[in-house]
Amino acid sequence: MDNEEKDFENLYINFKQEDNYMSIADYEQVLKSTKVIFENITQDIMNIGSDVELMVYAPQKGCIITVFGIKVSFTIAGIIAFAETEMGKAFIEELTGQKPEYWVRKPAKLIKTIIEKIYSMSQKELEELIEKFRKYSEYVNKLDKSRKAVSNVFQMCKNNSLIEAVGFQKEDIYTIDKDDFDKHITGDITKDLDSRKVYKRLKIIRPVTANNLKDKWTLAEIGVSEGQNYIMEDACFQAKTLNGNFVKQGSNDDEIEALIEYQVVMKNGEERQKDKKVLMVYSMNGESFEGRKLPIGVTFDEPKVIRKNEEQNAQLGLFDQIEQKEDNNV
Repeated sequence: MDNEEKDFENLYINFKQEDNYMSIADYEQVLKSTKVIFENITQDIMNIGSDVELMVYAPQKGCIITVFGIKVSFTIAGIIAFAETEMGKAFIEELTGQKPEYWVRKPAKLIKTIIEKIYSMSQKELEELIEKFRKYSEYVNKLDKSRKAVSNVFQMCKNNSLIEAVGFQKEDIYTIDKDDFDKHITGDITKDLDSRKVYKRLKIIRPVTANNLKDKWTLAEIGVSEGQNYIMEDACFQAKTLNGNFVKQGSNDDEIEALIEYQVVMKNGEERQKDKKVLMVYSMNGESFEGRKLPIGVTFDEPKVIRKNEEQNAQLGLFDQIEQKEDNNV
């Protein structure tokens, strides 16, 4: 039996204003924020990102209405897998008012409904939603991506004196008036999570060779050129460095294998690391340090290396071009 599901839905974002034009910068913000929310829901939360696609149509004549197309192509198992989890069932019911089985053969409409709901919720409501679902998983903090994306759109609307209201239908039905835009706007959303310990292979870019506890080592992960600051808490390793025991190995950087601890911070739904510490060094340039041995079966936390392909870059889509341009401005 072929249970391949294909579904398509239009998602409308309608801005009430007299003139039917909008600046490129404002229009790009709508595109980018909707893409962020779409990927946040389908990839981070529902884990069906490879089977769905967000497209955009040209605005219709006579209004500023952005028409997105949600195309879904995957087996029924894709939506069922999420809906059968405790969080998935509760998440779908909370945001749609319907039980998961109602949406099994309407996946595109399900995604559309969730995006519309997230766009229409105030920041207070979104914050309460995330807090409610944290009992299922801390991973729900990634929904802060959607919170910030919603905020960016309504900040744009607030700054645009022409926009009087926002709606989510093709018809001129507007549910959020200009007086309520502030309820949908927030600053950066930062959350401190638990600290984590991992084993890493690092190269030494700049050691601390003076007895100054305030100084930090500059270390870089293997395969990554840019270094980051670390506090050296391995007193034995630091002492030998201060005594001049370690010398740079020719033209190559010295490398260590060590136990690292860092504080996890979520900023606008993206995980970041701060307060990095080297707790214990196990080896230096492939040789055991002070006879220390790594725990049996230890696995090293390796960096994700992204290689840019010129041919792929030449074929970037509209959404990717917007993101790349903003990344270059950071």
